[in-house]
Amino acid sequence: MADEIQQITQAEVLELLRYRSSRGVVSVYLDAAREAPHEVRRWESALHSGLHGLKMNHRNDRALDAMLVGIRHELKALPPDAYRRGLVFFYGSEPPLRVRKTLQLPVGTHFVFMDRPYVRPLIELLDESPRIGVIIISSQKVRFLTWSQGILEEVGKETLEIDDTHWRDYVGGGQASAGSAQVRATHTDDYESRVDAQVRRFLKQVAERAVEAGKAQSWRKLAMVGEPSVVADLQRHLPVEMAGQVIGALDRNLTAAPAATVGRAVAERLDAGSADRKARLVEEILQTAAAGRRAVLGPAGVLDALAERRAERLVYVADLNLEGWRLPGGAYTVNPASGDAVEPEPLLVERMIEMAFESNGRVTPVDGPAAARLEAQGGIAACLRW
Repeated sequence: MADEIQQITQAEVLELLRYRSSRGVVSVYLDAAREAPHEVRRWESALHSGLHGLKMNHRNDRALDAMLVGIRHELKALPPDAYRRGLVFFYGSEPPLRVRKTLQLPVGTHFVFMDRPYVRPLIELLDESPRIGVIIISSQKVRFLTWSQGILEEVGKETLEIDDTHWRDYVGGGQASAGSAQVRATHTDDYESRVDAQVRRFLKQVAERAVEAGKAQSWRKLAMVGEPSVVADLQRHLPVEMAGQVIGALDRNLTAAPAATVGRAVAERLDAGSADRKARLVEEILQTAAAGRRAVLGPAGVLDALAERRAERLVYVADLNLEGWRLPGGAYTVNPASGDAVEPEPLLVERMIEMAFESNGRVTPVDGPAAARLEAQGGIAACLRW
């Protein structure tokens, strides 16, 4: 039986962030193999090597040894084509934890054993793969699709039926007037203008349907496929906010392409614009904070904003590690007062991510040039709701 492609949700990641185990949790991430037989063997080898590496790094840990036996048993039961999907697997005990996902998009290869699930690759996946609306448009037909984490699903379609019942006789050429070589506007011109008018009304209706679909499907971005002139006309009909979400027009030759081909094109467009998007985001935060408006920089200020549920988006350097303290009331701090009865919190970034999700905030890890700019400000920042 084939393994069904799945998706990860913010609610699922939040649940993983809250999980603790005194006996530890094994987190496994493994990207899909290509179709070639040697790639399949490489995938299996990476899996067994990663699990063996955990055992070697935590010798004499009987709880881990028992978990590794259980993990190998469960992974042996994977369907034959499991290597063609990205594998994400969390295995813990006391309380029991069994979470396995097969994902379409790459998540990297990681084998981690600690007292809670290792979720940072999933945080990046959520940010890098927002729900995107895909509109495949021609002058008389449109399909609405939703792309999410590599999966493309059709959510609606419309077709323009040209209503020419009462004006078919307009098709034909015009005649020159007596004594003049100039030909007046032809019946064909009149027919075409009427068709153009219906097409314009159709595109306006498509824009209205796109707004409805975007709300129903929670689109964060929009991609369009079709003839450049038709795509441009449609974009002019979109509300300003939605037009600003357009990540671009994909190759018009994709109009009749299979869903998988369109999905790959969307993923490639996202990848191509990721670095620029993050660089713009960090620069905007830095400028906004410098102006004293709705942004805050550094761990202490970000923790305050999260505690007050004011953080609309948490932004941090992808490999940032922060240590902090947990106060008796449950709050976190990086600057405990003398005499406070505090408990150390070695994974403060994860706790900040948890707080952001609990208040319906978004989370964006950054790397490359954007990370270098943010590191100078403590490696973490937040856009504020007020």
